[in-house]
Amino acid sequence: MKEKFLHLMTEVLETDESLSLDTVLEDLECWDSLAELALTSMVDDEYGIIIGYKDLKKMRTIKDIMDFIIINSKSGI
Repeated sequence: MKEKFLHLMTEVLETDESLSLDTVLEDLECWDSLAELALTSMVDDEYGIIIGYKDLKKMRTIKDIMDFIIINSKSGI
């Protein structure tokens, strides 16, 4: 499941950078307001979970996003 999530993250961020769960979002060259919108849209489409602005701003790593999905999902990631 982790690999699928990382693949989705790579696609949504449109990056060639190697991503891991420990990747810090602010360290990504592609991380900007459009990437945030694309991410929240993907999470809603794929997992049926809405990430609020305040929650998103607390997330530092890709693992933080995955953990948020797991905590807020009935079916998991």
